Amino acid sequence: MVLGEKFATNVMNTIQLRFEKRVILVLRFGNIKVSKEDRYVSNAYNILDVQLNPNMAEVEEFRAL
Repeated sequence: MVLGEKFATNVMNTIQLRFEKRVILVLRFGNIKVSKEDRYVSNAYNILDVQLNPNMAEVEEFRAL
């Protein structure tokens, strides 16, 4: 996944500050496309929502696994 400059910096800082825990990135309104053996993410409906460690029930359920 290619991240824009500012968001890439935020992701890197979050990962470095949370080295003791996993960082969960939630991608909403995205499409995973496959071209030959390569995969990439594109936006759907001209919207892309990316969150790091959001407070969501689904994320908490995932962490509990």
